Amino acid sequence: MFKSELKKIPIIVLGNTLSAFAVAFFIQPAGLLAGGCTGIGLVLNSMFGIPVAAGLWAASIAFFLIGYISLGRSFAIKTLIGSITYPLAFNILSVVAERTGAPTEDILLSVVFAAAINGVGVGLLLRSGASSGGTDAIAAVLKKKFDIAPSISLNLLDGIILCLQMPFSKMDHILYSLIMLFIASNIIDRIIVFGSDKIQVQIHSEKYTEINELILNRMMRGSTLVHIQGGYTGKETFAVQTVITRRELFNLRSMILATDPQAFIVINPVSEVSGRGFTMS
Repeated sequence: MFKSELKKIPIIVLGNTLSAFAVAFFIQPAGLLAGGCTGIGLVLNSMFGIPVAAGLWAASIAFFLIGYISLGRSFAIKTLIGSITYPLAFNILSVVAERTGAPTEDILLSVVFAAAINGVGVGLLLRSGASSGGTDAIAAVLKKKFDIAPSISLNLLDGIILCLQMPFSKMDHILYSLIMLFIASNIIDRIIVFGSDKIQVQIHSEKYTEINELILNRMMRGSTLVHIQGGYTGKETFAVQTVITRRELFNLRSMILATDPQAFIVINPVSEVSGRGFTMS
């Protein structure tokens, strides 16, 4: 358990650094809204004049302690690195951003780059199962105490934090922030399944035996023979089903049509595949 957590340290550092970079260089200078501990820091700054970095540290420590008290030492160890890395990276990058200035004054460019960079950072953390600290500690507590799905509680918490920032924000900034969150959410989903998305192919052909042999011996992929019955003819036969990478699709389709030009091919995207032949030897 301890060794597996150690392997996540580079991902935690990289993911949190990217997220902190997006906030320090794009979100904060453009006056955009943010969720999580960053959003709490922005709220405290607007209401009481507390520096964003100080509010961020306070929120991270508070959430870490709540997680430690409610969930124990094991959870605390897994979230400690994230709870330290993000505020530290934000402090350093905020100082750099103040001295160098924001890369752009165009709010639309800030929205796009903030969403892209933050989306990649959070996506890397979620892809590796690492913790960023912060509000996900509250989500874990709510999951244990009330069996509330983390995705629901995180969205609810971020929604509350965003609402708290609205009285101090311009309407166009609020709308731009919603666009930013939408883009970031889609990028996060892409990063999580990046490299693991595959293609499921189902082939209907009278020469299913030959096609199945090609998949097994030339494509070196597994296959399944699915018993089917034609809706029009009523004839019982088999369809060949396999899962391949996108790069293999052209070769497979060429081999199928060379064997049977009248083959009926159904292609479906698959977001993730695990098991022997893909994630197992």
